[in-house]
Amino acid sequence: MSANPFNFHHLPHRYPSRFKTNRQHADCNPTRLSAATITSHSSIYSLFDTLTITTTSDIPNSDCSEPDGTISNHDLTEDIIALVDASPISSGTITLTTPHTTTALYVNEYEEGLDADVRSFLTSLAPIDSRHPIPSRRASNTNYQHNNIDSRPSQKPEWSSETNKCLNNGWNINDPEVLKRWRLQEPINANAHLISMLLGTGVVLQVENGELVLGAWQSIIMLDADGPRTRYVNVQIIGAGD
Repeated sequence: MSANPFNFHHLPHRYPSRFKTNRQHADCNPTRLSAATITSHSSIYSLFDTLTITTTSDIPNSDCSEPDGTISNHDLTEDIIALVDASPISSGTITLTTPHTTTALYVNEYEEGLDADVRSFLTSLAPIDSRHPIPSRRASNTNYQHNNIDSRPSQKPEWSSETNKCLNNGWNINDPEVLKRWRLQEPINANAHLISMLLGTGVVLQVENGELVLGAWQSIIMLDADGPRTRYVNVQIIGAGD
């Protein structure tokens, strides 16, 4: 049995008081947790929805019309808790994935200072290419092969798999005019791809007693490594309920 998809914007955003208590016990007093129990439920559900996040630039007075290499973190915890609260699932798992190659999902503390540390740390690991169109973004002596689009012999994708993805996504790169538009829109963002690989694009968490299982200081965070853009996070809850 499956339920209808939810709309995040119509759900309440709150932290139930019981949820706060459970988070504290699970994070601070693990030896006090009760022994595992087996509970019988009458139905199995699978619920799916997509969360939309519009990221913004960290450049003052930016018009946000094009990606400029901004790295930003976004706390999704309240939206996910609201979805779990509204679902009929008592026990199961929740899976979050992001369908982009320059975003990531992770679980950690969401705090202003740590947010700045994360962005600084990731930039040090994968600095922006020295050819980036915004001079203030550029790291000296940093050149990624992914960004060498102008030096490709045919000016086209070199691997058949990449060519097929272009064709499947509406880019007929065999047409010279379409190829030109594809090349112009291809950003200098190899560093953002590497950051996405480091952190990963999916998170799986538990749902028990109808509540999301998280530690006291844990939050579910989406990172955009090449903003500003409109980003999506797919959410699926599978489990048992009455």
